[in-house]
Amino acid sequence: MRVVLVSALLSLVGLAFAQSAVPTCVTCPATDDAGFAVGPSDQTNAPAGTVFCSYPATPGEDQLDFYCTTTGVLVTDNDAGFCPAQAPNTCARQRRSPVHELAAVPQPVQRIRSTLKARRKLEIAGRMY
Repeated sequence: MRVVLVSALLSLVGLAFAQSAVPTCVTCPATDDAGFAVGPSDQTNAPAGTVFCSYPATPGEDQLDFYCTTTGVLVTDNDAGFCPAQAPNTCARQRRSPVHELAAVPQPVQRIRSTLKARRKLEIAGRMY
């Protein structure tokens, strides 16, 4: 019974850490360089490790007529040279908002702190001997 449970658990862990063949942080650019909007894109048309982006000229057009494949950088341009050179990376780290500067510590407080720190050092040194 334990062997079955351990085996099942390891299978689930393996599935959780299995990497997808499609880069998950890359998305199709909203439009190609000619201004056509991205259409429905069936990822089964994408070579392994790429994202498939279709830019139909008319609604309902075959998605294989005008398309690009990308890994974030253009791989295949089957869009008459209008595929964007780069695709958005949705996993890029965003800058944190600036940290508010701490207010300056008033001079009397600095003196008290340095005095307390010196006393603490003396107490610790006195315990050592």
